[in-house]
Amino acid sequence: MINLDACPRVSLSALAQLKATETTVLTVNNRLARRVVQDLAQRSGTSASVREMPTIVPWSAWISQQLVQAGFHESLKSHSVLLDAFGSQLLWARVIEAIEADEPLLDTQQAAIAAQQADKLIDEWMIEVGETSTTEEYAHFMLWRERYREELSRLDALDPNLGLARVIEHVRAGLPVKPQLLLAGFAEISPRMSQLLAALVERGVSISVLESGVSVQPRLTRMMFDTTQDEWLAAAHWARANLAKNPEGRYAIIAVNLEAEVAYARRSLSRVLEDQSAQSDLSGLGAQAFPYNVALARPLSEWQAVRAVLAWLRTFVLFKEQRQARASELGAALLSGYCAGDLAELGDRARLDADWRHNQVVELSVMAWSRKIEPLKQLSPAWHLAWQSWSELPRKGSVRLWSMAFRQTLSTLGFPGRTKQSSTVYQVIEALDQLFERFDALSPVVASLSASEALSIFGRLARSIPFQPQRDPQARLDVLGMLEAEGGSWDGVWILGLTDEVFPAIPKPNPFVPLSELRRVGAPRATPEREREWAAHMYRQLCALAPDVVLSAPRHEGERGLRPSALIQDVPLTSHDKLVPNEQPGCEALEFIEDSQAPVLRPEENVKGGIALLETQARNPLWAFVRYRLGAYGLPAYSELAPVSARGMFLHAVMQEVWETFRTQAQCQQITAAGELREILERLIHASADQELTAFNPALRALEEKRALAIVTAWLALECERDSFTAVQIEEKHELSVSGLTLSVRLDRMDQLENGDHVVIDYKAGGSLPKVLSDWQRDRPVQLQLPAYAAVLDKEGMLDTVAGLMLVHLHSGPQLPTGLLSRDIGVRGPVLIQDASYPDADWSATMTRLKDVVYALASEFTSGLAVNLSWSRHDLQYCDVPALLRCYDDGLEVLDEMLDMTRPASLGEKDVE
Repeated sequence: MINLDACPRVSLSALAQLKATETTVLTVNNRLARRVVQDLAQRSGTSASVREMPTIVPWSAWISQQLVQAGFHESLKSHSVLLDAFGSQLLWARVIEAIEADEPLLDTQQAAIAAQQADKLIDEWMIEVGETSTTEEYAHFMLWRERYREELSRLDALDPNLGLARVIEHVRAGLPVKPQLLLAGFAEISPRMSQLLAALVERGVSISVLESGVSVQPRLTRMMFDTTQDEWLAAAHWARANLAKNPEGRYAIIAVNLEAEVAYARRSLSRVLEDQSAQSDLSGLGAQAFPYNVALARPLSEWQAVRAVLAWLRTFVLFKEQRQARASELGAALLSGYCAGDLAELGDRARLDADWRHNQVVELSVMAWSRKIEPLKQLSPAWHLAWQSWSELPRKGSVRLWSMAFRQTLSTLGFPGRTKQSSTVYQVIEALDQLFERFDALSPVVASLSASEALSIFGRLARSIPFQPQRDPQARLDVLGMLEAEGGSWDGVWILGLTDEVFPAIPKPNPFVPLSELRRVGAPRATPEREREWAAHMYRQLCALAPDVVLSAPRHEGERGLRPSALIQDVPLTSHDKLVPNEQPGCEALEFIEDSQAPVLRPEENVKGGIALLETQARNPLWAFVRYRLGAYGLPAYSELAPVSARGMFLHAVMQEVWETFRTQAQCQQITAAGELREILERLIHASADQELTAFNPALRALEEKRALAIVTAWLALECERDSFTAVQIEEKHELSVSGLTLSVRLDRMDQLENGDHVVIDYKAGGSLPKVLSDWQRDRPVQLQLPAYAAVLDKEGMLDTVAGLMLVHLHSGPQLPTGLLSRDIGVRGPVLIQDASYPDADWSATMTRLKDVVYALASEFTSGLAVNLSWSRHDLQYCDVPALLRCYDDGLEVLDEMLDMTRPASLGEKDVE
């Protein structure tokens, strides 16, 4: 066994003196390899002569290089195919699916990943499981492993695990190797890695360890913070102070759990380190910006250019195989860009997407899609040209066929667009080329497959590849995780997140390898003892990265208390009061600007809206201004089912057909008595469904028709028990002109009683009826549909004939009607005016008050009143632009603060609900 501690140490200066053609440096990761190259280049830069660099690569890359090199030697055992980790996973999944065909697993992909890891673990740590240690899971895994190895042999392929074993064989068989080998950044070596190093030593290779050159006795400082957010903010201020004092210095912030905290980390660092020239400098260090690098790679699929590729290819696959696609998937492609007309048609593409959302479009056929994109003069011809090629493709094909089709499609679509691309975008596109090469390399593993299967594998491959843009060479601050920090060196390091929950971490032994054997060999992540041993070793390594090291941990996560790691508790606790600058001194007082008055509505302004305009004005005047004068709407989510609103429109249409057929209560009673009601209703309902339920599939449409029959039949039974009436207006359209504002109003129904009075009826198809009795009693009444009808009738000189305002519930779980009546009309539910406890003197006063509310709200809107104020905590429940109203919380705090503001006297002083 090779012992790293017994290997000779070589400094960076000594490395520079070694003969480059005879030297190889193997690092623990890519970041350290780049760092060593950079340091050597800086040292060589001081010399007038040009010198060759030694081979400096990560361990995994060196293994791949040796396998390629072995292919050029006839005496060495060669292979036809070298699978990468993703290709190996695909093969594992295929084997598992075949073996478990009778009892499929819930998640074959996760099983394949665990099996792949178990396979490597067994070989890497040379685990031999005896009969007494065998578990059922291990025995089942060994069946998979045997079949997997047979498949590799059939393909004449190597995976990364067997590739390392093959390199050991090659080295022993005489594979040419350089005589000097240096290891950089390795905390430990596994038995199989030791076996390879021993084989190299037998070949006369000298094994050394590259020293980091960092002091091994750092000055340690420990701090505790209330939250992780406070911890990151303090670390950012520490970095800024150090960079300002020593611009040529190099510093690092190392996070134990960087992946989970990266979003807040970026916000904190940007706030503190980037140039904020428009703000006062809180730290007293000037307005200088300090660039930084965050060493956290995101999956390649999360970068915008690759998301666009996947979205556009998805449109072709769906139309190829299903002849239709969901609007959400087509919208994602339109918004992603990176196509012909990338910027020139961006607005038009976004409008198409918004229209589908607002109109609740669920799916589009190929023909419908073609018509929709026809106005896009650059994208439309490009897409249709690409679609012609797709229509000629077979239903199934090889990986290479689909790879060529994908590439050709993107080229025809104009990818990546004609806009000026940033350096990061160019790097992503280069990574995309490599992605296609890796996709092509899967041909031996994957047989003939459909377009959707090919795109699924392509997308999974993109998700499996981490990508990070090249490091900013000007940055003097690195933000990284613990593993990425191995082998580095800085002038100062802050290590945060050192709680006892993550350092040491919770063990995660592989389920397919017996725990007793994992414990015996000391395999990683297997036992608490192994995790503590690794954490202690890592802690020593991290503390040796810089002469000054700050250690920190949070005390709380939400309401849960946290404890610092036992590894850092021996370091004395230091106060951090002066670490974060006090942001109060020197700050200017906040200025408040009263901006509640918009310009008066001009005659030439074309404001469109119905009663919803007045409803919005009643709930929050600024919301009404934003929506109806600025035209700002929230972008709704895509509809996943047929439009919900279609159900309500369908029931409205049914009721219109019914009363246009019956007209009078007497005729309804006559038809019911004759037993003809069901037949007539079925005919009327079917006719309405033909008009309103075209987006529903036949089965769902049949259910809706059955539901409508039950709802309408139950309601008509109540209608037949009322006082006699005639339906004189059914779905009549009116225009309400008030204060220079013209609103469209649709009257669901108005009945005329025998004495000539009228009852105005509004249908509601939602889950419950609004509480209109209390809503109409507010200082600013809402639920204004029926009061608006009263205003319409007032304009027509009929307000004195109104005897009732009634809401009817068209629902399978119906409520009794609700509303106000001047006298009993034989229907349960609505309240008589004398029982409503209203402040109005009589029915006429109530009607006049509600009519005046409509007029007052219209006058407010046209006069430009746009105060940001709500009168009930429920008023913004369905607001689609809360950010424009500066309302961000899900709770009631923001509204409560708004309600505590001084209210204009003209808008009333009544307490909110």
